[in-house]
Amino acid sequence: MLAYWLLFLVPAYWALSRLRPLPNAAENVIKQNRWPTEWRCIFFVLVLMIGMRHEVGGDWAAYIHNMENSEEFAEYADPANQILFW
Repeated sequence: MLAYWLLFLVPAYWALSRLRPLPNAAENVIKQNRWPTEWRCIFFVLVLMIGMRHEVGGDWAAYIHNMENSEEFAEYADPANQILFW
């Protein structure tokens, strides 16, 4: 659970500690649109932690059941689920 709190608190701290007044309208437009290296690293860690989870969640067993019985489930599902199971 500590890892999830850190995934929230570290970016929140960085966002709040790096607050600056807005620059003039046309000043440094290209530089403003680039992410600093720290934010790129935080984003990468978030993507890894979210994407690499395995069998997490209260409805995991229901998804496994649906995938194992996808042929009979797809007959009664809405079109989006039919495409997903296909």
